[in-house]
Amino acid sequence: MKKVITYAIVILTLFSFILPITNQTQGQTQTPTVSFTPSQIPVTQVNQQFSVNITISNVQNLGAWDANLQWDPTVLSLVGTPTEGDFLSQSGSTTSFISTPPTKNGTITDITDVVFGTTGSSGNGVLVTLNFQAIATTSSSTISLNDIVLTGPVSGGKVANNPDNITATSDSATATVSFTQGGAPSANAGPNKIVTAGSTVTFNGTASLSSGTGSNYTWSFTDGGKPVTLTGQSPTYTFTTPGIYPVTLTLSDSNGSSNSTVTITVQSSSKPVAVIKIEGLADNQTVHVGQQFTFDGTSSYEANNGAIVKYIWDLGLGSTPITTTNGTLTYAYTGGVSLDTTYNVTLTVMDVTGLNGTASTMIKLLKGASVTAPPADSATSVPTSDSSSPTTATSPPDSTPTATSDPYTGTSSIPPEVTAILVALTIAVLLGATMWLRKRTCPNF
Repeated sequence: MKKVITYAIVILTLFSFILPITNQTQGQTQTPTVSFTPSQIPVTQVNQQFSVNITISNVQNLGAWDANLQWDPTVLSLVGTPTEGDFLSQSGSTTSFISTPPTKNGTITDITDVVFGTTGSSGNGVLVTLNFQAIATTSSSTISLNDIVLTGPVSGGKVANNPDNITATSDSATATVSFTQGGAPSANAGPNKIVTAGSTVTFNGTASLSSGTGSNYTWSFTDGGKPVTLTGQSPTYTFTTPGIYPVTLTLSDSNGSSNSTVTITVQSSSKPVAVIKIEGLADNQTVHVGQQFTFDGTSSYEANNGAIVKYIWDLGLGSTPITTTNGTLTYAYTGGVSLDTTYNVTLTVMDVTGLNGTASTMIKLLKGASVTAPPADSATSVPTSDSSSPTTATSPPDSTPTATSDPYTGTSSIPPEVTAILVALTIAVLLGATMWLRKRTCPNF
């Protein structure tokens, strides 16, 4: 740490040749004291934030100071970075405040503040302000300032009054954070967990804070439609059915109550199994254009009595798959499809925890009843109001004109309006040709 001050003194020495050479060093009439204000900090609940100042008193002509800071990172968390106090700036000169980043073990190796001038600050004031947050419960925790070094300013190219010899009452200082009774409790249900069905979960409420008397921990959730209540700071429970379980911890004591929620995700021991049926037909079945039929995925299942909540149908058209929640999809291939083509239909089923399984079947499309092009949004699956009813959708339309035809024969008839226009054009062409021939063979005609 003294190296930091040594470098600063070299800079100040060079700087002093530019300034008028004056020596305003004042001797130490009293012994300076560096301390925390306040030195006793009461905390009543987890997540409570507080500020504490590092102050100095009875100092004469202070030009620089340096120290390191330590705290327990399992109990306290430094919020932001240390903020320079206004004491050294009272000298009227520019100051340089440096604080190294905190380490994971709760240490700042160097906090340094230096005056760029020949006159320091005297009296009492704040050197730096710190902000902390209580993150766990303990009877007390200490914040300590160690290896405190105080120096005077630089004057005339020399260290005025031998600044390294400014001696404080102590080279360390401490502040004590005490968790006191009287505040409302603060429940903490711990981090979320993902487990496999059949696993036993141990709940963890040890990060909660109860400062009153008669602390009571109650854990509440629903399993299989039935309410479950557990008591104690760290009870256990075995989840057998896959699902997502929000669990609420209620902590109560003589000062009040507090709630906290943890989510337990219970996954199946195996992926769900997808099963496809199409109107009772076997695989490689054939259908006709325009023919409506039903995909059925309701025979899909999951181990451990898990529930399938989503059915995703890819109909082999290269378009966005259709999602249903009831397991069935009524469909008809219409515009934009290729005849005498086999389409691979894939069903993906998903459970509440996100695990999924797939199955495929083949559809061979034959010429059949081509229908009028459906609206542009007809490819979107639209569930009916009854969730148990099939979902109906059609394939996207193409851009070719349509004509009426007999079902499943493939023969087409031209609309009457088109026929009339074609007959009129034919007659006009024939008349024109006849007149041209007569004029060529009989010029006087």
